[in-house]
Amino acid sequence: MAQISIRERFHPFSHTPGIQVLLPGTSLCLQVYPTSLMYWDLEKSEEKKSIDLPVVGPITQFTVVQDLEQGAILIFGWDQKGFFRFRCSREFELKQEKGGDFSFALPRSAQVFPAPNPSERLSIVSLQKRTIERLFEAGDWLQLLAPLYRLLVWYDPLPGSLDQPIANYLLGGFEGLFVPTGKDTKKMGYHFSSESPIAFLRALRSKITSFFVEKEGEHLLLCPHIPHEIPAGRIKGLKVGDDTLDLEWRKGILRRVAILPAKDHSLTLHSKGLMSARIGRTVIRLANPLVLKESQILFLDRFEKA
Repeated sequence: MAQISIRERFHPFSHTPGIQVLLPGTSLCLQVYPTSLMYWDLEKSEEKKSIDLPVVGPITQFTVVQDLEQGAILIFGWDQKGFFRFRCSREFELKQEKGGDFSFALPRSAQVFPAPNPSERLSIVSLQKRTIERLFEAGDWLQLLAPLYRLLVWYDPLPGSLDQPIANYLLGGFEGLFVPTGKDTKKMGYHFSSESPIAFLRALRSKITSFFVEKEGEHLLLCPHIPHEIPAGRIKGLKVGDDTLDLEWRKGILRRVAILPAKDHSLTLHSKGLMSARIGRTVIRLANPLVLKESQILFLDRFEKA
């Protein structure tokens, strides 16, 4: 059995002047125009500050990209001098990479979370190359879920009481390039409100993770709450206690699992309606504990019902 692999790279983008965008892994938000930008901390009640960009308008092919792989914001286009590109990094530096040598230090008062496991990501549907506005306009929350999860892994999970369908939170709880609001700021008729935008992100990560795994002691329940709208998919690099999991499911049923333990221990797997699986050619019952060895990947597939 080959190791489960996912190759998507997530870079949601927009061409809209004035688009709001969250710097991944922080609480810093930018509102980007072709010749200037505004910035503020989502967690604080403070006035937006602004700076002018050293470009000569009019600007064409204006684009803002949220780089969910590197944790950055890219701003690029063409001015009267040629192509330009700016990069806003998690070091809170706005630096011109093409077309000049401008740099600007943004305030470091915003929250910063540790960089995530680079391999952790969710794959559900074939991503279409559409602007973020087109995805939201279409109400296609399945297309939004995988890139949004890639943003969420930049934030520590926080158990919360998000008890509405996941589509409500994805379509009603964000503005711009995945800027969390945690409330119905678009006045679309959703009924939820979070104590803070970042707390909303962290609780949403916990909710989505619960679709794929629940842990109780040395027992793992796999694929317990996957919505029926997601009949097939994969999640890779999911950290659960001392283990890292890759899961794959089809028709709502678990198909493959890869477990990488960080230490020697035993673990019992459970999945609704499934009684057995294979490790290589050996059939094992899911009710029996598995013995895991530190840093040795264990592959399971060919799951069977009773």
